[in-house]
Amino acid sequence: MDKHHSTARETWSSVIRSRFEVYAATDGTHTSLQRRTELADRELDVIQEQLALARQLRNKTRWACRMPPEALASFFAMVQAQWKPTGGLEVSVDGNKTHFRTTYTSGWMVVLHTCSFWRQVALGTPSLWRQLYCLDVHPESIPTLVARSRGLPLSLHADGSTALPNCDSLDHGPSISTGSWLCKPVLRRVAHLMISNVPDVYLQLWMPKLCNPMPLLQVISIDRTEYEQDEHWGTEPATTLPTQIFSRVVPILRRVHLRNIIFSWSSALFSQSVVELDLGFWGFYPSAIQTCTPSYQQLRDALTSMSGLKTLTLWNLFPAAQEDGQPQAMIELPDCFEQLSVGCTESRLFDPCIAMMKRMILPQLASFTLRVAPPFSNRHEFEPFAPSLFVAQQNASPPRQLFLSQDMSATELSGRPLEDLLTHSTDDFDGTTWYLEGRMPGGRYLYTNHSQHDSELNDVLVELLSFPTLQTIVCTPNVAYSIKDADAWTKNFRTARAVQRLCIVAYTDHLLNLFEALCEIERSDDGTSSFALFPDLSTLVLHAPVNQDDEDDYVPVYDTYMHGALHPTEWEELRKTFAVTFLEALQTREAEGAPVKELFVAKEMSGWEMWEQAKHLVSVTYF
Repeated sequence: MDKHHSTARETWSSVIRSRFEVYAATDGTHTSLQRRTELADRELDVIQEQLALARQLRNKTRWACRMPPEALASFFAMVQAQWKPTGGLEVSVDGNKTHFRTTYTSGWMVVLHTCSFWRQVALGTPSLWRQLYCLDVHPESIPTLVARSRGLPLSLHADGSTALPNCDSLDHGPSISTGSWLCKPVLRRVAHLMISNVPDVYLQLWMPKLCNPMPLLQVISIDRTEYEQDEHWGTEPATTLPTQIFSRVVPILRRVHLRNIIFSWSSALFSQSVVELDLGFWGFYPSAIQTCTPSYQQLRDALTSMSGLKTLTLWNLFPAAQEDGQPQAMIELPDCFEQLSVGCTESRLFDPCIAMMKRMILPQLASFTLRVAPPFSNRHEFEPFAPSLFVAQQNASPPRQLFLSQDMSATELSGRPLEDLLTHSTDDFDGTTWYLEGRMPGGRYLYTNHSQHDSELNDVLVELLSFPTLQTIVCTPNVAYSIKDADAWTKNFRTARAVQRLCIVAYTDHLLNLFEALCEIERSDDGTSSFALFPDLSTLVLHAPVNQDDEDDYVPVYDTYMHGALHPTEWEELRKTFAVTFLEALQTREAEGAPVKELFVAKEMSGWEMWEQAKHLVSVTYF
């Protein structure tokens, strides 16, 4: 026992004796034994209170309690963003009666129980209490949480994914108390309202409560539950937003997101202040879609009234053709507009979808994305539509970059940095969505469902999108596989003569055909000659095939994924042919004054001997 510990023990022992021995004395100072016991108990209570104070003072010696309150509040905000409260639903059956019990976790709010200093900082930071997870905290605690925000604008989140069952009757689900958050005093303070994964049976009860003024509302997002994996899948949406929603008082509404919710185009949703508008139905719900489908004039009036609109997303909501056949005025989106996304999942909606797109005028730098799920029966149905998506509007800049994959095609006005081509694999089996995650200004993007479409559509896309202005082409293996031989490479990309960079995955059958095509020289009537395919090609980026090991000294064949592995002797012959063709293409290009200057090879393939053999012809870099 050290000296400090011994001294502390003696000091506190002396203090305690001085306070309690007087009650144990028999000198008559306290005539009643019961009275002396009561006074001693009071002394014990005071000691317990002082122990709490002692712990607080002790905690101040720790770094966690010496942080500036502002820094600690920022830390709490980061924890809050990752760790929200969660409500859970326990279901039990007693005979014919189903019982529901909702449990709750505190989420980030457990930090309040760490120490008094942390609690004081959290309770003294109103901004931490602006996020209210209405279905994931106990209803009786909501008034306290709202009060802690001290009048700041609120964000209400009602996510039923864990707290609500998929049900079509209140008899099959728990009752939900909304009186503490869907009430007029709270709604007047709401800046963000997000409702998701909530069945119709609850939404129908909640929507009338939104007919109160919401002057601070900036974002509204309502997403009806999709009844996946149960007998209700495909049922029509039944929730309708009231026409008088918000009492038509939403002066600063900026973002509207409605999915599988019935609405009226005359409601206050279409405020002039809206910047992002996202409407539609994921599935095919004929009745709901028909109810919400606008006339062309309604759509035009709504969009042109939003002078600050930047983003528009429409799913299966396209105005029908005008019956009188009169030409319709164009829908010109504002100069600040940035992104149009359109989704069509039913064949009967495809023609109205294309007709609407043709009547829209986008700013030159706005991107355009189309997702198409219905099958194209043949290339003749597909060809007339493709130019309306990819061909630039009058006076717009032509595309410089082309991306082709099985399910996605894209053109962009400027080539992406070389780093993008090196750091993201373009192998089909490794995911190619990276390319379309970040849309570029002026980009045109098409998503299709390959399993439903005609197999020759890849050829159609290649032919239609080989613009003379292209400088970069990114091609995934399944598209390259559809280009069957060297003649097909030359034919499909004949017009793309300005291409300087090509990014592809190093499957032997792809590269063999490609390098054969790169050797071909064509001569014109005036005696001049040039390469038939990509005469200006200067940079080649080769990504490693899926599961390629850097110790493997063989070149994989994409066709084996389709038809099984090759015999070892076939491997060897193919490997030799590939190496010869590869070097021949580089030598021919150099001899004709159009050399490939840069070759970027994935490090997983660094053991292939042909790269070393090529170093006297091209700069080889492993990435």
